Amino acid sequence: MYISRDNLDNVVLIDYDFGNFIVNNLNKDLGINKFYKTQSVRASDSGVLSRLNMPGILLEVGFICNEDDRNILLNRQQEIAQSIANSIDIFSSKIS
Repeated sequence: MYISRDNLDNVVLIDYDFGNFIVNNLNKDLGINKFYKTQSVRASDSGVLSRLNMPGILLEVGFICNEDDRNILLNRQQEIAQSIANSIDIFSSKIS
């Protein structure tokens, strides 16, 4: 998962907290330990994130060239989507 770099430190910290929250929930909801907090949440100046006018994250849930990832992506799409949506709902209610 990549978060946007921003000049506002508090926004970046919220993004890191949000990223870690999603990683933890994906692990818990899917019953796997694939997403590692320390390796999975990074700041980035990627083209996608640098064009945002608000805090943002880019999720890389897996790689289709990896057989285990491909199986998860093909067979558990609804669970992945639901976990991410639930994480957004819960986290946004905590910071509102």
